[in-house]
Amino acid sequence: MLDSGSSDLLIPGSTLPGYSGPSYDITANKTALSQTPIGGQFADSSSWSGLFFMDTVAVEEGQLGVESPFAVMMEQTVDPAVTDGSMSQGLLGIAFDSLARSKSIQYFQGPFTLLSSLVTSNALSKDMLAFRACPADSNTPSLIDWGITDASLTCPMPGTTDAVVLWTRVISKSFYQVNVTRILLNNTELRLPPTWQQNESHSIFDSCTTILQLPRSLFATLLTAIRQSNAFASSFVASGQLDLFLQRGFGFQHLPVDLHKLPTLTFELESADGVRGVRFSLPPDTYIQRTAGGVTYFTVGSLDAQGVMFGATVFDALYVVLDRGGGRVGLAPGCDCDEKIARGVPFAGVWLVEGDGSVAGDEVGSQENVNEEIVMADALVTSPSPTQVHGGGLFGFLSGATGTSMQVWLLSFVLCLLFY
Repeated sequence: MLDSGSSDLLIPGSTLPGYSGPSYDITANKTALSQTPIGGQFADSSSWSGLFFMDTVAVEEGQLGVESPFAVMMEQTVDPAVTDGSMSQGLLGIAFDSLARSKSIQYFQGPFTLLSSLVTSNALSKDMLAFRACPADSNTPSLIDWGITDASLTCPMPGTTDAVVLWTRVISKSFYQVNVTRILLNNTELRLPPTWQQNESHSIFDSCTTILQLPRSLFATLLTAIRQSNAFASSFVASGQLDLFLQRGFGFQHLPVDLHKLPTLTFELESADGVRGVRFSLPPDTYIQRTAGGVTYFTVGSLDAQGVMFGATVFDALYVVLDRGGGRVGLAPGCDCDEKIARGVPFAGVWLVEGDGSVAGDEVGSQENVNEEIVMADALVTSPSPTQVHGGGLFGFLSGATGTSMQVWLLSFVLCLLFY
């Protein structure tokens, strides 16, 4: 897993419990940087401990290789596990060095993370990387751009000729924490809670959270708007299946929905210059996503904190740049731009908001051709166990056992924010 909510590279050791897959044999490799075990705990209560080593680590299909510190996990919780060898084979943290557990090693002077190793060795010219993590049913390939070398991964907004990345300010160089100033549902601005982004509540871009999470009050407002949109077939609503879809994480192979009736979510963030704003939209087909196997899920959830967790729902929708060196997050259109423009389908757009509140550009596309599938749902089919939903390409959904019409995977998520 590539995690913007932590900073260390975690590699399974050969004796790691609850893991089956490739591992690092500490008996056949280099001496540990310290013989004192170091560990950490994630927000899903999984935890690990192990020893840090220094060895050659390569990314970009082996093209970029450097000497870098990494932790060899020797112990972990099993339920939940940090890694089990099937969903993942370790974790690469790409947040700021301040979160790195390697900083606690006595006398170790760094570099403390793989990204810092790549930059200090000049393997990367810029301390940043970009995600184009398209949904599983996208025709655009998902890619990671180390050091931002490929300008073709984003696309221009309609009516413009150049692809432009708009930058938001990271307000704390630990996580990719940003300042959300406004949230709109269609054209209606939502009232943010009085304790918005206070008392340890933050708005964060986290690649390891597989959904978009809103505070409970805002999530309830979104659910009300969806229910009042009359976008779903009446029989689907009356049977209680809409509640299963929206609140229980159930996926449907045939979802009876008219997408153009559903609301668009819009977020406004403080820009990197601290004066203007950056606005981006999430049309319905970004938060109602279909797996490669044809199962459709609702990819928004709630959290107790008074902030927003911008998880894979957002990474799937946009081209996202994490700029560690500049303390910024960059946003631009990402996947299937030309195709959606040709079909008149709104896609996730990004706009600059001037200091006077004026927005450069209008909403993207029309809503005329969004009604792609209106099919009655069949009988409910249950699954024996829940599964975690990850992204295709980078974040698109993994599909599991199939039913005749509905897959009942309880929509859980990996939350890779680290607590020590």
